[in-house]
Amino acid sequence: MDKIIRCIILLVGLVIAHFGVTLYLLVDLGADPFNVLVQGIHRTVSGIDGLQWITHGNIHIMMCLLIIAVLFMIDKSYVKIGTVICMVFGGPIIDFFSIICYNVCIRIIFSYFGGKRMRTVIGIDIGGSTTKIVGLRSDGAEQTLIEPIFVRATDAITSVYGAFGKFTMQNGIELKDIDRVLMTGVGASFIDKPLYSLECEKVSEFRCVGNGGLYLSGLDEAIVVSMGTGTALVHAKRAPDGTTAIDYLGGTGVGGGTLLGLTKKILGVDTISHIEQLCEGGDLSKIDLTIKDITQQGQFPEMSINLTASNFGNVSDIATKADIALGVINLVFETIGMVSVFAARNHDLRDVVLTGNLTTVERAPEVFGTLNKMFDMNFIIPELAQFATVIGAALQ
Repeated sequence: MDKIIRCIILLVGLVIAHFGVTLYLLVDLGADPFNVLVQGIHRTVSGIDGLQWITHGNIHIMMCLLIIAVLFMIDKSYVKIGTVICMVFGGPIIDFFSIICYNVCIRIIFSYFGGKRMRTVIGIDIGGSTTKIVGLRSDGAEQTLIEPIFVRATDAITSVYGAFGKFTMQNGIELKDIDRVLMTGVGASFIDKPLYSLECEKVSEFRCVGNGGLYLSGLDEAIVVSMGTGTALVHAKRAPDGTTAIDYLGGTGVGGGTLLGLTKKILGVDTISHIEQLCEGGDLSKIDLTIKDITQQGQFPEMSINLTASNFGNVSDIATKADIALGVINLVFETIGMVSVFAARNHDLRDVVLTGNLTTVERAPEVFGTLNKMFDMNFIIPELAQFATVIGAALQ
């Protein structure tokens, strides 16, 4: 009977001691040497594909078993019933309190005293040749955007692993700090396994476009245009309760692919930077037909005489490569712009948020600025517009 009481007291002490161990493991400010060793082995082993189920407590038991085996070889008189109890119950107690403290105690204490636990959500947009990645760091009720990056690779899987590794290393983000990983884009379908032991959630690309556009523009309602290889349009509207309604409106096949394809075939140039250099000094009057070319002044007072009547409808025999390059850029942007105008008017809106890689083309603000004046629109190219979709993914 005396031994039973002593074992119960030992168990109570063990519970109290390992509750303390759990607390200083959770606050992640360091631990005693033994648990630092256990923690290091746990983080290494649980990062191996297929071994994510292993807990700190499992490693704790294994290490204790190893120490007891050594004691048996040196002097087994040191091994008593209390030694076995500590070995068997120590690890499970830590695992039990880890779950309870993380899900209940820590959150209540941080909430009550105003403390904040930094957590990160990762958004990844996997395209055909580039992958974009961004992070949203939550600090209580506030969210801080971690500057996005992109990497190029011919293979989607290579691209996403490269982007993830580069992003986390540059920003000092550890796997344990990441709450969720959300993926979108055409290449997301190729990722069917956890990313460095982190489960990945697939999210709708159109929803990401809408959420990202509203977030970057600060608007509550707008037509959001994604100018990628092709062009997609969504109507995004934020409700008072914080939810966002996203309606896919359609789009056009005219986009970045059109720009690169035409300039490659006609001019032998297939990179945006080279196209921009080539179009410097170009003259649209040698390429496009405008209203003033086909009407008398004042015939249509409600219409700007500088409005394009026909893209490439007035190609001159002396048109240069610069003129043609400028004409192709104008064709792509005016087509996207007019489709956007129709969509906005259909929803009684003026605000159109432009996103996607084409927003980085230097001529974009000029062309869409002209359309603003002609059609009383408000085309907006927000900062980081090329990363709107991946930002929208992280916001899900």
